[in-house]
Amino acid sequence: MRINQSSKLTHFHFKLSTSAVLITGLMTVLHINTLHAKSVDTQDICFIQNSDPTHPSPVRASIQNLPLKQFDINTHTYNSSKPVFLFDKTLNESAPIVEVPDSYHTDKFHFRSSWIATINNLTMPKTDSTLQFKEAFSEHISQMNQMNMNAVIFQVRPELDAWYLSKINPWSAYINSNQQGKNNFEDNNFDPLAYMIEVSHNHSMEFHAWFNPYRVTSKKITQLLPNEAEEKLRSLSTSEQIALLAKNGVLAENNFAVLHPEAVLQFDEKFFLDPSNPIVIAHIVETVKEVLEQYDVDAIHFDDYFYPYRVNTTIDGKNVPKFFGDKNEDSEAFKLARTLNSDYTDDIAGLESWRRDNITKLIVSVKSIIDEHNDKHNRSVQFGISPFGIWEHKQVNSAGTNTPLDSTQSHSKSIYADTKSWVENRYLDYIIPQIYWSFEKAAAPYGELATWWNQLAQNNNHLPEKSTLLYIGHANYKHFHNSGFEKEWQNPEEIPNQLRFNQTLDNVLGSVYFSLGELTHTDASGMPSDKQIAANARVKSNQLLKDNYFTYPTLVPSKPWLDKMTTQPVQTPTFIINKESNILNQFTWKDDPNNDVRYYVIYRALGAKEDVSKHPENIIAKIPRNQLGQYQFTDKTQNDGRQYTYMVSSIDRAQVETDAVEVGLERSKASESNLECLPLIE
Repeated sequence: MRINQSSKLTHFHFKLSTSAVLITGLMTVLHINTLHAKSVDTQDICFIQNSDPTHPSPVRASIQNLPLKQFDINTHTYNSSKPVFLFDKTLNESAPIVEVPDSYHTDKFHFRSSWIATINNLTMPKTDSTLQFKEAFSEHISQMNQMNMNAVIFQVRPELDAWYLSKINPWSAYINSNQQGKNNFEDNNFDPLAYMIEVSHNHSMEFHAWFNPYRVTSKKITQLLPNEAEEKLRSLSTSEQIALLAKNGVLAENNFAVLHPEAVLQFDEKFFLDPSNPIVIAHIVETVKEVLEQYDVDAIHFDDYFYPYRVNTTIDGKNVPKFFGDKNEDSEAFKLARTLNSDYTDDIAGLESWRRDNITKLIVSVKSIIDEHNDKHNRSVQFGISPFGIWEHKQVNSAGTNTPLDSTQSHSKSIYADTKSWVENRYLDYIIPQIYWSFEKAAAPYGELATWWNQLAQNNNHLPEKSTLLYIGHANYKHFHNSGFEKEWQNPEEIPNQLRFNQTLDNVLGSVYFSLGELTHTDASGMPSDKQIAANARVKSNQLLKDNYFTYPTLVPSKPWLDKMTTQPVQTPTFIINKESNILNQFTWKDDPNNDVRYYVIYRALGAKEDVSKHPENIIAKIPRNQLGQYQFTDKTQNDGRQYTYMVSSIDRAQVETDAVEVGLERSKASESNLECLPLIE
């Protein structure tokens, strides 16, 4: 909770006598340790007048919105005669031209993260030892630090398993073995999740525990059991297939699907838990509760996998979509539901409504257990979901988007995630729609979808009472993996264009990238010739993001409705004077170890004091809290001979920032060092 400052700290400042201080240092070097400093009375503190008190605040370049042009894959330039429209004009002739700002500015409060996927070891590799695990995760954190990211979204449950020591779910086969439930680490007590949370918090990053709630297997049973005859496998019942997977070590004996095969459904030879079954909801809630009670996570995160997506199959040479339910997989459960609730009509509309309600029951149940935990333990754990980017088509529902009927949507036909109602009912603290398409993708145009989600957030924005904050998920993986058939991803400026476009949408408060591994590529050499264009696009995009979009640190947007405790600003940050050079670039501060603080933000700037903490350009460090409540910071970036104003603020568990407190100097030390304290000019 924000606390307004009214102390005597604002009554004095001091200026340096001529040649009193020499500022040194070029590289950004942070020195953090604990100390045992005496308490300083605030009345004995005065402040420094920086070398240029009239220095202007960072100036935002004048932004002009310009029409976006189509990308020519032959010349790899923009075609000045072909504008990009917000959506396909065949759907609506009034489609406006997309306009994108010609420059980008960084907002101080901006969520910036990337998904670390463990399913099939997409981003996180298998490791043979705890040391290798620590090195692999630390490398990811280092990469995220370099991109000034402020949160980690790590997949801790890819397939009814656990990347942590669980009493409910088996050890994931993706950690260090090929067999679910088998822990090959030399230290069986090592807890990957506890370690990852500690490292993330030590880097002042949030840790979002990412769960896939329903998925049992991501591969077909014929792939998982290649030595079994396909005809035999397909002739077995779902329960028999699950038993065979357990017998062959694919699923652990304590896997929920093995213990409750009656709660498992199959589609496209893959397995998932039945969303309509009450014991499934109970299991998922217990899984989340275990993590909440055992680990200091900042958020519980679900992805877009609920009911299965449609798949395409070839019949008589034609591409035909196949949907879950075509074989009446859950018809009996629906019949039972209709006997209990007559509101469900005996038709497709009733069936789809029932399926949506099944998913929403889970969302409400998970939100409830998180809220209960927060209230009981004074925590601020968030609940967030990254759903499919299209809710529904306008031709089906007037509240939907201008997208064609043959595009996938989440509200009907598959998935059955009523994301719009989740935002409207505030079941979520944040939502990250996966808008994994380009501006020019007629089936799912980025501009139309981002605009729709922005409007949904706007319609339900009730800060500070409660809101669902909106971040956008971006498909940076497509530059390399999809640009062969989605040619527009050969444009390395696609995501930079999206980020600039987001600046025109007031409710977009951050971006998340899939995936981290794709953001780290900096060299396209050595790629096969048929992959060279794609590799170049990826490398150029990454360089653009690094140079122009990830330049400054940012803070996670605050969620005051989750704030359970009053957070006090830091106590009397005070300079330490270097006896030899009078350098004022080192200071200490104290804080109550029980204060609700995640980390501290260090600001440094010239100009008016009241402007110092307003701009992300002035953030030079984030310092994690420790158990002693005593801190020391050394800034070695100064080399221009000028004295800066330093300020320190506190960020609590709900990411609410206190007022920033200016670093001062003890009057007695100022006098000893020939530094002049002056009354503040009102």
